Amino acid sequence: MATFKITGFAESTVRAYFDLFTVDGAEINDEIDAAIDTLVQAYDPKRSAITVHEAEAADIVAALTALSNGEDEAYERERAKAADRRDPECMNATRHAARGLSTLSCNIVKRFGAACYT
Repeated sequence: MATFKITGFAESTVRAYFDLFTVDGAEINDEIDAAIDTLVQAYDPKRSAITVHEAEAADIVAALTALSNGEDEAYERERAKAADRRDPECMNATRHAARGLSTLSCNIVKRFGAACYT
């Protein structure tokens, strides 16, 4: 078991899904939803941290990767707009969120290694 701090835009993304799954009771429809549910169950909003058990590492890395990819896609959608219609704050937030989620995923892989790929 290991605990990882999560802050900034990456935490905002995880917190949104935490609220969606634990407060609003979103339905789990596929493997990615199940992985995100595992992530939000590991998230402690009071400590701004994720506690990862080795058995859950692969699901949490998959969830973080999916969320990071989603933030990248949001950035690209905004970037594709005409320059005078882009929202620079949205672009900044999504880019930083993607980087933070990716970095957290890499840190978990460094800690748990092969367990993240089972």
